[in-house]
Amino acid sequence: MRRAAAVTWLGFVALAAASGGCADEKQRTMDIDPRARDALRGMSRALGGANSFSFHTTTVMDQVIAAGQTGQFSRESRVVVRRPDRLFAEGKEGDGTFDFWYQGSTLTVLERPANFAATLDTPGHIDEMLDMVAKQYGLTVPLSDFLFTDPYKILTAEVHSGRYVGQNEVEGTKCHHLLFTQELIDWQIWIDAASPPVPRKFAIDYKVMPGRPQFTALFSDWNLSAATGDDTFKPVLPDGVKRVDLNALLKAAEQGA
Repeated sequence: MRRAAAVTWLGFVALAAASGGCADEKQRTMDIDPRARDALRGMSRALGGANSFSFHTTTVMDQVIAAGQTGQFSRESRVVVRRPDRLFAEGKEGDGTFDFWYQGSTLTVLERPANFAATLDTPGHIDEMLDMVAKQYGLTVPLSDFLFTDPYKILTAEVHSGRYVGQNEVEGTKCHHLLFTQELIDWQIWIDAASPPVPRKFAIDYKVMPGRPQFTALFSDWNLSAATGDDTFKPVLPDGVKRVDLNALLKAAEQGA
């Protein structure tokens, strides 16, 4: 396993929209097919309106290994959310894991097998916490665009156009298939055509990056009324864990410490 992949995954899979600035709502949506807009807004209301939810993802990401060579790396992630101020996420890739515990005023991150843990003070709302760690540390919780109170706003922040492709199946589930274009990426989403309208698949084409890498996520095990006791969000750290600041943890992971 390439240990650097752990950090690359954290910062690379978020949409460019999440850090690309705040365009005017009217300007952002003017070129989006109404059917695509309605489907994406329906998904956004379902996720944003859930007091608690959980899901699992299997993701595959291309990474340029050397000139002319691209490798694929897979990751399994599980995410649990309780609004407005609790979140747990874990990502597993080979023998490496990243765990996140957010408890309203603190975020704890554990990286293994280096066995480094970092805790930092954070705002008391999921949206604000996600913004802070992305802007200050380049740290992205797996598929964080879907964890905000208004995923539609986050996902469409830099969209130039959006179209409704049609209905297609994802692992036997009929879905609305939508396609969006931005300056640096194109992305697709497949949203369950039944209720609740949760995302079933998500794909990004990094069209201006060397090797034009692709990212694909398959969602499963959705629960929009997940039982979330306080223990779910309490850090569980292994024996011998090394306490460091978050910048040191990310640097060590990138260097394969």
